[in-house]
Amino acid sequence: MQRNPHREPPGARLARLARLARLARLAVAVVVAVLPAAALAAQERSPTATLTGVVVDSTGNGIADATVVVEPGDTLAARDSTVPRPRARTDATGAFRIEGVPAGALVLVVEHPRYKTVEAAADVAAGVTVSLRVTLFEVPPPEPQPEVVVDVAPRWRGVVTDSGGRPVPDADVGLIDGTTSVRTDSAGRFALAWGDDAVGVLRARRLGFRAAYATVRAGDTATVRLALQPVGQQLATVRVRANWDNRRLEEMNRRRVLHGGIVVTSDEIERRGAFRVTDVLQGRMGINVRRGNFGNGVVLGRRDCRMAILLNGIPVRAESIDEVVNAADVAAIEAYNSPTNTPAELRVDFGDCGVVAVWTK
Repeated sequence: MQRNPHREPPGARLARLARLARLARLAVAVVVAVLPAAALAAQERSPTATLTGVVVDSTGNGIADATVVVEPGDTLAARDSTVPRPRARTDATGAFRIEGVPAGALVLVVEHPRYKTVEAAADVAAGVTVSLRVTLFEVPPPEPQPEVVVDVAPRWRGVVTDSGGRPVPDADVGLIDGTTSVRTDSAGRFALAWGDDAVGVLRARRLGFRAAYATVRAGDTATVRLALQPVGQQLATVRVRANWDNRRLEEMNRRRVLHGGIVVTSDEIERRGAFRVTDVLQGRMGINVRRGNFGNGVVLGRRDCRMAILLNGIPVRAESIDEVVNAADVAAIEAYNSPTNTPAELRVDFGDCGVVAVWTK
């Protein structure tokens, strides 16, 4: 049999096919390696534009140091913090230039501390340079507030003395509701502005003396005299207490029996060594005491709401009786823990949770 001289031997053919397979695998690897680089290059070559312009005020003068920021116009892109925000700051003439602005929808934001911020939407084509002129308007100054003139002309004048009639300087004199307070001068004199209420209670205090109280009314023109008793002067205290007991103790006990209230006298207060008025009322049947700032107590009645306060028969709008008077200055206390058992002469216009009536020495 005659052989074809151009036919490959079987071994050579197999070797050639193996070489072709290796070349094919190498070509595929090269293509796979090139594709990411090509994609990255395509991304880097994404279409951009250039923004130039000037920021001026209402008179046409350039605004220096204004901030110009390009925000994405797409809502989803605007929420993405990784999307770059090209920005620039205006020079001394108000001019700015921003390169590499992504083409498409955008929002231009121009800000300056002295002017109202401007936001403008635009659609920029790729490969163009856009020139802009942005006008900012100054933030108007705040409207001047009318000056409130308060009449502080003193309506009450008085003098604070000790038990011997000598003036007491630097004593604190004020309404017990805390709305106003002054200090006496070297001669013990004071002048106090008139409050809102028709009736008020003045209190004078100084370290080393018991506080003194006086009831004042609208239209009073007489000089108010407040005499402070030195602490420890028992004779004056006993005399005042006896006079007070003779006039009012029987009346208080009559109300207590008739209406079912609580009466506490100064003897019990001293026996307990109480510092605060609410220390005496704490634990009494039908009465609760809730402690607040600095340990002062709020007296609560039967429905666990705040009881009204009377000082020497005058309503006091205070959170706590402890803010108004010290236990050492108290001659007697009456307490009625609901409006149904409060005597008519002790009822007040505000509050419906009973009343605590405090009478001073």
